[in-house]
Amino acid sequence: MTELERESHSKCTEIIKEAYKNSTSGSSKGSRSAPYWWNEDISQMRSQCTAARRKYAKTNGKERREEERQRAHLLYRDSKRALRKLIRISKREHWKRLCSDLNRDIWGDGYKIAVKGLKNFTPGAISVCDLLGY
Repeated sequence: MTELERESHSKCTEIIKEAYKNSTSGSSKGSRSAPYWWNEDISQMRSQCTAARRKYAKTNGKERREEERQRAHLLYRDSKRALRKLIRISKREHWKRLCSDLNRDIWGDGYKIAVKGLKNFTPGAISVCDLLGY
């Protein structure tokens, strides 16, 4: 391997490592922040909905009474509907609040939320040849 090949190889390796580091940093599930419209009521309802879904899943495929399975299904369905309704209401209320805040302060929460969505946006692809200067 010539000196030029070795240099190109190490430069390419560094570029790939840097790209990997940039693409994976902060992407773990624990580091994700809650949406701006999330609240404690939604969190509690989501827990109830998850518990109802698990209970319903346990009744499927077993020798259970049909009545018990239907009851678990109805409980899950109702809790899921209630969760969706809470989310819809919260989103609507927060959207109205963001719009009114935007009229008062253009650099407020509405701006921050929009910019946060553009944080990892890359407008075009760059080839390795462009980075290496070939």
